Amino acid sequence: MRPSVLDRLRTTYREMGFLKSLLYLADRVLRKLNPRCGIYLYQFVAQPLAEKPRLSPSRGKSYSFQLLGAPEPVLNALGRPAYVIAQRFAQGAQCLVALKDHCLVGCIWFG
Repeated sequence: MRPSVLDRLRTTYREMGFLKSLLYLADRVLRKLNPRCGIYLYQFVAQPLAEKPRLSPSRGKSYSFQLLGAPEPVLNALGRPAYVIAQRFAQGAQCLVALKDHCLVGCIWFG
């Protein structure tokens, strides 16, 4: 048997509290009226940093990072055809590459 609307509201209230439940309900109503509308709740958290670094100062010195906005020869190491890489940049993407001793060790695409 499917729980009633009231049971689901109670469960939501117990899990999220009054304010978040109210915002959730408002979001659901807005999305029923117009699927392009809704409420987004963000919570920003600041993580404290240690006063003294935990790693040695020499650790990670052989790594460097570059944000690429156009094809570069270093991306040949990805093993992808050149036209695929060029397409990504043509779509406005950027690529953050991680290099160790000038060799590609990783990348992530944005955009």
